[in-house]
Amino acid sequence: MATRRDAPRAYQQEVANRAIEGNVIAVSDTGSGKTLISVILLKHMVAKARQEAKQTGRQRKVAFFIVNKVPLVFQQHSYICNNSDIKAEAICGAMGADNFDGERWNSIFEKFEVVVITGQILLNILAHGFLKIDLCSLFIFDECHHATGKDAYRQIMTQFYPEAQEAPKIFGMTASPPKDKGVANFAAHQLEKTMQSHIITASYDEVLQYTQRPKERVVHYNGAKTGTGPIPTEDVAREFSRLSAAEQHSCERLVIMLKDDPKLKPAIQWYQVAITELGPWFGVKSWRHIVNTLREDVQETAGNHRQARLDLIQGAEQIASSMARSRLDPDLSQVTQKAQKLVEVLREAGRQPGFCGIIFVERRPTAHTMKDFLEECKEFGPEFGLDFIQAAVLTGHGIKGDVKQHHMNIKAQRKILEGFRKGQYNLLVATDVAEEGIDIDRCRLVIRFDVKNTVISHIQSRGRARDPNSEYIIMLPENDGYLEKITRAEEDMRKWCSELPQDRVIRLRSHSADGDDDLDDEDANSGLEEMKELAGVETVFKVESTGARVNFHTAVSLLHQYCNSLPADSYTTWKPEFKITNIRGSFHCKLTLPLNAPVTNFDSGPFSKKSWAKESVSFQAIKELYRLGGLTDNLLPHRRKAVVENDLDEDDLDEDVEESAGQSAQESLRMYSIHQPNFWRNKIQLIPGSDKVALHATLFTLRQHATNAEGGETQLISRGLCLLTAAPLPQLDPIELFFDGDPRFVDIVSLSSRVDLSVQQVQGLYQYHNQLFAAVFHKSVEIGSLDTGVRHLIAPLLSCHTGLNLHKDLSADQLIDWGEVHIGSTSSSTTPQYGLEEADLSWDRLQDMILFEKGQWNRFFYPTAIRKDLTPNSPIPTSTMSPSSPSPSTLPSDTTFDPAETISTFAQYYKIRRNTDIRNLDQPLIEVKKLSRRADHLQTIKRSAPAGPKSNVANFLMPELIQKCPVTASALRSAEWMVSVLVRIDDLLKTTEFLAEFGLQGQIKLPLMLEAMTATETSYAMNYQRLELLGDTFLKFMMAVDVFIRYPVLDEGRLTLKRTARISNGHLFKRATRFRLDRFLNKLPPVNTHFFVPTLGSPSPSSGLSGDTPPPPSSLVASTDGSAQSTTTQPQLPQRKSQLEWQISTKTMADLVESTLGAAYLSQGFDLGLKAAAALLKPLEGIRTWDDFAQTFSQKADPRHPPYPLATPFEEDPLLGDLDIVEDSIGYQFLDRRLLVEALTHATAYQPKTPCYQRLEFLGDSILDMLVADYWVRKHPVSGPGVIHEIKSASINNQILGVLCVQLGLHQHILHFSSSLATDILRATQQIQDAKEDVLTADAVGNSGGKPMTTERGEPVGEYWIDFNMTKVLGDVLESVFGAVYVDSGWNFAAVQGLFDRAVLPTLRDHLSIETLKKHPIVELLHRVQKAGCQCFRLKNLAIVQAEAEAASSQDSSSSLSSSASGSTLVSTSSTPLTTSSSPPTPHPSGVTTLLSTIPYPQQQQKQQQAQGQEQGESDQICAILIHGKPVLTAYHPQIQVARKEAAKRTLALLDSDPEWLGRFCICAPTSTGSKSIRLDGSADAVTPFSPPSTEHFAN
Repeated sequence: MATRRDAPRAYQQEVANRAIEGNVIAVSDTGSGKTLISVILLKHMVAKARQEAKQTGRQRKVAFFIVNKVPLVFQQHSYICNNSDIKAEAICGAMGADNFDGERWNSIFEKFEVVVITGQILLNILAHGFLKIDLCSLFIFDECHHATGKDAYRQIMTQFYPEAQEAPKIFGMTASPPKDKGVANFAAHQLEKTMQSHIITASYDEVLQYTQRPKERVVHYNGAKTGTGPIPTEDVAREFSRLSAAEQHSCERLVIMLKDDPKLKPAIQWYQVAITELGPWFGVKSWRHIVNTLREDVQETAGNHRQARLDLIQGAEQIASSMARSRLDPDLSQVTQKAQKLVEVLREAGRQPGFCGIIFVERRPTAHTMKDFLEECKEFGPEFGLDFIQAAVLTGHGIKGDVKQHHMNIKAQRKILEGFRKGQYNLLVATDVAEEGIDIDRCRLVIRFDVKNTVISHIQSRGRARDPNSEYIIMLPENDGYLEKITRAEEDMRKWCSELPQDRVIRLRSHSADGDDDLDDEDANSGLEEMKELAGVETVFKVESTGARVNFHTAVSLLHQYCNSLPADSYTTWKPEFKITNIRGSFHCKLTLPLNAPVTNFDSGPFSKKSWAKESVSFQAIKELYRLGGLTDNLLPHRRKAVVENDLDEDDLDEDVEESAGQSAQESLRMYSIHQPNFWRNKIQLIPGSDKVALHATLFTLRQHATNAEGGETQLISRGLCLLTAAPLPQLDPIELFFDGDPRFVDIVSLSSRVDLSVQQVQGLYQYHNQLFAAVFHKSVEIGSLDTGVRHLIAPLLSCHTGLNLHKDLSADQLIDWGEVHIGSTSSSTTPQYGLEEADLSWDRLQDMILFEKGQWNRFFYPTAIRKDLTPNSPIPTSTMSPSSPSPSTLPSDTTFDPAETISTFAQYYKIRRNTDIRNLDQPLIEVKKLSRRADHLQTIKRSAPAGPKSNVANFLMPELIQKCPVTASALRSAEWMVSVLVRIDDLLKTTEFLAEFGLQGQIKLPLMLEAMTATETSYAMNYQRLELLGDTFLKFMMAVDVFIRYPVLDEGRLTLKRTARISNGHLFKRATRFRLDRFLNKLPPVNTHFFVPTLGSPSPSSGLSGDTPPPPSSLVASTDGSAQSTTTQPQLPQRKSQLEWQISTKTMADLVESTLGAAYLSQGFDLGLKAAAALLKPLEGIRTWDDFAQTFSQKADPRHPPYPLATPFEEDPLLGDLDIVEDSIGYQFLDRRLLVEALTHATAYQPKTPCYQRLEFLGDSILDMLVADYWVRKHPVSGPGVIHEIKSASINNQILGVLCVQLGLHQHILHFSSSLATDILRATQQIQDAKEDVLTADAVGNSGGKPMTTERGEPVGEYWIDFNMTKVLGDVLESVFGAVYVDSGWNFAAVQGLFDRAVLPTLRDHLSIETLKKHPIVELLHRVQKAGCQCFRLKNLAIVQAEAEAASSQDSSSSLSSSASGSTLVSTSSTPLTTSSSPPTPHPSGVTTLLSTIPYPQQQQKQQQAQGQEQGESDQICAILIHGKPVLTAYHPQIQVARKEAAKRTLALLDSDPEWLGRFCICAPTSTGSKSIRLDGSADAVTPFSPPSTEHFAN
């Protein structure tokens, strides 16, 4: 939705007050807000009627809103219903109103309070006695200038109104009252007499503050206007002669065929008008619009002539279709000069940015044929100058006098207008339906193509051009005096209105924001001393701490500056209002400040001069605002975007911690020492003189898979392991691991008795441990020495022991496989021996071995079969088939062999490729599989299938070249998953230490705390993402409650700053750093070297082993090719300084604080969350439990809205409607309705009884966030990366909140004074209604595809609101109501939880789910780009600071992806400079970096989008899509969130239409894992899996 400034208009309230007092006719320009005045009046009159009926018991009176056009019935009805709680009904002839009987009319009058009706129907029911005039409370006549002659308006007022005993009030609205007949000068006394009302009008200067008068211009052409009478025959013949012979013949045939049919008379007349006034091309094209619709019209009729007519039409269609192929020539010789001049006007307008226009024509067929004309002109290409046109037709709904095709229904009109507002169309070709009443956004160009000889038509059509730079063009024949006549008549009308009695001309300029118009004339630098003498007051105020000062003269401007700094939405511009009155010769000034100021009313006086009164009251206000904290010590308003640390108390700051905000990716990364749990300070050591070592044993066994009924691959052999530690491990639950994505659990049994081992046993275990993990990692592993201590030892269990027969009372000494330990610990001390012994060729022994060949040290294999059918002289098979069982098998008979001539046998392969002679040519071969690279079994990632060997030779080993690994295959497999178990044990130990250190042990559930400390890049089954979201939301909620209570007079903007200072990532990072939370982070560790070192005090790992550690066999000293690597490694990140350090981003550190709060809240609710916050952050003053907030509020509450009901009754504003309806709708009865009124009061409200809703909206926003986050986190305790973020965003965006507000009916009770807001509320409800109707239509015609189209509540399924254009006010009001309920209930969260369950939860359940969630365009784009592997893709926010439209218009617009930015200067709004190789950054005076870059963007669309922001008084924002620093696509909008969304949508469209588009710009190389990572917002953490963007990416 375009941003608009729509300040409250004082004259509107004054007109409404006059209308309440008596019968008036309001004369004011189009767009001056007369309809809003009528709704205000209706609210007063309906409230009065309700009260009278309640007091007297008589039938309630009915108000009537009377219109002259059917479309206005529904438009005004919608406007009333959506801006009030009035029960209104729309009545028109198409509803069969002429057939309603008295009973039906009585039921309507009893049920509804307002009836929107056409004048003719109201006249009919009065004439038939169905309605008595005394039962009417109010007549509102829209466009009351029609009350002349025999019009229904006049007959109602002259025939029935005089008969009333209790006459209804009259309110007429017009922009142009009719001139009295028979008088020389303008007068409208006859209209006043007819309406029995007095004309009132706002002064022209008053209205001009809020309306824009377009520039008027006449374009002359040769030709004559065609009137409504017969077309001269000679004119038709002249243009007819310009047709080709074939076209003349066809036209003659059609006229002859159809002229006698009465249904075709309008069509024949249109043909004659078209060919005469617009030229032969228009005449020919008219037939297509005629005959294409005649068939439908005739098919709906019955009678003897029906078939004959259809046959006739079929012949006419054949003729018309041949004529429709006639093409327009680029020289436009086939049209008249009038059409040619129109093309010139459009070409000229198209050169200006932001083209948006309306062409007014007289007849419906002209509109449709004009659109055809413009479409054909576009086909001539850009050089013709009309390629920018996107035209649509807007015509009336009636069928009288025109072909049926052109009769648009109301819904179709609304669709066209909505497309016009959204930019889908930039040109409307409209009939007079767009002149009166129909709401159309302001546009820059209005062309009166066909003129009407009335002042009314002139004013109405000109009123559509409301933009400050708009132009109104009238097309007239040469020497036509139309404009002079109309202009003179309009001037006479305005003069007459201005000369009305003073009490009927509203002049409020002296009460305006500035109030300077009628101040006395004096020297601004004089009079201070004189004023001091007269008033006896101080004239200078000084702040001692800074020396800042203000005096009487400077106070006024400072007050304006302060008001301008207050939070305001797109409907509000804050200014101080001064009202100066003269009381017995002395001047008094009353000052009114905006609603969200801490104090709003001041008075001063008496003074002898007006200026002194105004300056005095301003001076008082400045002093009071400073006292209340509204101004800084420098006497300046608080900055909207102040550095957040400045808002913290001094003891909140940590000067020795560098601020990270605005840092680049690498700057935001810090190196931290890898912390091992304190538990490992208990080390296993050999004590001199002691022959025994007492250890504690914990057993680990991997649960076996359930039997696979379908017969899958046999389960690989694995065995249990024993973990020996110096101290007993805490009790541990089974640990979940993942094998290719499939979960399996490791059972844990802690033995109750210590095990006493000899020194020799410990040394053997130590050596075995070395060998085991050297085999796991394919390299030596540093574990420390037994002299200084090791943290643990691993021993294999006997294979007979499984998890099923293990219990705590067993002896570890009897469970350990000491034979395996002995072999593994002694093999390293001997010279490596190659070749298998004869006994090794037994499958029982071979199957549990790990093998590798001489010279292939980095390739470990496990055997799958002994192939006795193959020898070294056997041909190398082209394919192999592993046996179905681990026992030996023979080669299948159908196996084929490699026909290669050079190498045909295994022996030849070894000789040629490896330079090795095979000695035993009779030995069998061992079929093997390569041992997979070590996996992190805490990760849920399903590993891709390993690539097959390059040669089938690799599937076989020669027994004589084989060396056996010193550890068994079963032990090695177990050690591989044991590494992941050890990582998880470390994580659990660190988490337990964290809870103990911060006093949260036994309160936060351990699994939740483990989740809170697990980084997102781990790809583990859980990470802190959902808890961080919940904790972030909780922290935002807690701080919102605290600052709301602690600062009762601060406005929303200051409250936001206060809260932001305490929840910003920068502040949280400092707190996390202060407490060294990096010690507890669970992140992918470099387990290949340091992991087993017991403490940080141990020596750094070296290339060799410690002296008392026997070296492993050389066969295990492999290259690092097979070592484990993090799957999230990003090549562009800086390398770690050592293996004892890792990198953590500042954002991750801040996230740890939030995730902890989330875990605390989820464990025990608000009190534990508050306790965790007090432990990690600064405790809140006076707050120990959540209930303390209520007590603090009662002590500090703002007296403007006390926390308890007052003894005096609260007088509600009738403009709010019936608040009982609101309470029934939300299911909550307020103790103090002031809070409800405040929640419904918009900033534009006129003299409300409460502040506006901004403070409550601030509180309610955090409440609703908390409720939504809590719901989704509990509903989905396990979810994919980013899913909870996405679905939470989808649950609280502007669209869904607007829908919820409308569902509750809150939109009908909003107290405001903004015509634009009223219109936007109407549009919002129309979008909802249209969506429901579209679904019902699709269901009715069978387009649903068999799927349910609606929910049980009759709403469209899914996120049907996703593309709605909702005013933010609706969502703000909903949030404000949540805030009001929370405060009114005594800060009882159960109250807002109940409201959420009733009002919000049903919609979330019915429409939102993870499976059907529609991704935000930015999220979808980031996912797709990440999948494509681009590492250097970014969305960059820019702003246009200079637009050279003239230079832009001269640029070539043919290239949509290579044109320049048209001279615009782009300023990066982020802290990181945006540079490209072709255009280096240049200094900018503002201190930011500019980019004069080549922005590939369609020039015309760029200009249009730029102007759409400029025409609203807002600077445009740009989002640029950057790939490797190069901008490739942009989007413009005044709101940066919309620009970012549009940029993402356009990029997605490009990817859909051209899948190779990204590849042409991206130069990223694949990472070692075969995937690519992505850099999106400068964060340094790896983003695989996807980490959702922050909330600043969105906004709808």
